[in-house]
Amino acid sequence: MKTAIAAALLSVLALASAAPAPNGRDQPIGPPHRTSSDSSIIYPMMTSTYESWSDHVNDGVAAGLVRNNHGISTPVSTYMTFDVPASAASKRCQFNLRLSDTATVTGTGTAGVLTWLDSLSHRPGTWGGWIHAVRGDVASLPPIDCPAGHKYSVELTAYGDENEIKWNVYSEGPEIVIS
Repeated sequence: MKTAIAAALLSVLALASAAPAPNGRDQPIGPPHRTSSDSSIIYPMMTSTYESWSDHVNDGVAAGLVRNNHGISTPVSTYMTFDVPASAASKRCQFNLRLSDTATVTGTGTAGVLTWLDSLSHRPGTWGGWIHAVRGDVASLPPIDCPAGHKYSVELTAYGDENEIKWNVYSEGPEIVIS
């Protein structure tokens, strides 16, 4: 009997330790994203997708996804967090969506951009504008004052009834250029 209880307890402890730790959506999860030797380019430290029908967040994804398809499946938004260095003070930051020829862009190819400073815990974010994704090219928002020394979170959400933008987070996708 004691052996059965001990085995059951070990089983529960093993499951609990395998469960993902809570995340404030601003801590890295999974392997690191792209890196650059150019300090003027910042890549997301984490990317997550959000499925609106189920209110489910997938942290540390390998593919960013922005999707709306006439209600056939759940709309999906992508959240990413950038760590803007203090050295960016008094500089300008430009949000880019750099896609390769292998990225998916269908329908409108347009995403709404919402931003948060330091935390995704409050809704809604600040409106950043519309960005139109183009395979094999870079889409950009106008530069803003850099949020130097802060975490800067961005949500890309689909615009239009038929829209999908998908990219590999390890080789393409969102970036911030400091100038």
